[in-house]
Amino acid sequence: TEDNCNTLPEVEDYMCASYTVEDTPWTAGNTKVTCKKAKGTHGECKTPKETAVAGDASKYTAYGVCMKCATDDANCKTVSSARALASFVLPIIAFLYALF
Repeated sequence: TEDNCNTLPEVEDYMCASYTVEDTPWTAGNTKVTCKKAKGTHGECKTPKETAVAGDASKYTAYGVCMKCATDDANCKTVSSARALASFVLPIIAFLYALF
């Protein structure tokens, strides 16, 4: 592809989990955040490690989860959006398979 600043890039949606922390550990919320990525690429989601503190909550909620972690952030782990989706879908498929 050519780099052309006058052409809109093709983007597509992907989903990331938003996290909350009451005490410990961090828990993924029931609602997912819709993020944008360049078409044909893997989206990246931030997930907190167990060492993350409550003061880091803004990194793991809303659109703060829609990117990779900073390289010097020891409390954060980056996962592929495809992996995040698979960890949600595969158990459902296994459950449905076990029913029939």
